Amino acid sequence: MQTQQQIPTQPRTPKPKRTGWLVVGAAFVLILIVGAAALFLDRSGTEVPPAETPTTSVVEQAIADPTITPSDALNTANAFYVTHNALDPAEVLALFSANATFSNNFTGTVTAEDNEMTLVWNVTQGTKLTSEGCRVTQTGPAQSLNVECVGMTRDALSRALSTPGVPTRVSMVITPEGIAHLEYRYSSPNFTVAGDPFIDWMTVHNPDDVEAAEFGSWTTVDEARATGLIRAQYAREWAEYLKQNRCTYLDGC
Repeated sequence: MQTQQQIPTQPRTPKPKRTGWLVVGAAFVLILIVGAAALFLDRSGTEVPPAETPTTSVVEQAIADPTITPSDALNTANAFYVTHNALDPAEVLALFSANATFSNNFTGTVTAEDNEMTLVWNVTQGTKLTSEGCRVTQTGPAQSLNVECVGMTRDALSRALSTPGVPTRVSMVITPEGIAHLEYRYSSPNFTVAGDPFIDWMTVHNPDDVEAAEFGSWTTVDEARATGLIRAQYAREWAEYLKQNRCTYLDGC
């Protein structure tokens, strides 16, 4: 009995894997991500769009246009007298604004440098300013206010002789930054009441220091300070001389 030969069975062909579709899908997702990033970026390449210019607030406008009140102006004017009479020129100069101007009816308009030298000269010799009171000539807050003060100036000679001094009106223009203009008006701008008799006495007794004791005999702040000290010293010596000889600066000795 012949055995029927079995025809071998062919192996099944495996189904193809879907790797290609996965690659295509991943590429598509990547394209979407890149496209979204491109839309986020602006044409200039910056990731953050430029900020809008903010509108100026009320506070910022107030800072840009500062004002000063009458009370503030009077406080500054009073501080001028206090610091001057404390004989501290640095504190006085700190009260002025950056581009302050100065004048008086004795020498006219002066530069800031001349004003500093005169101030140092006065302070060093002990010049005192007295005030009968200051008043603001305007009302309400403003960017600048005018202040008028009436009083006396007592320099080294006036103090040594115990005389009242020279009537003086001080005018100030005061801003939020400080004193913008300062003007002195003396009733006796040449100071000859005591000044000339003092120079006459110096010419006789201290001829070598006459020039050093006179107003304006300086070119630097240090020279002004030294001159103020010399004037204060000789003013005291002159007062003592008059006392010992029982005479006054008006009638001489």
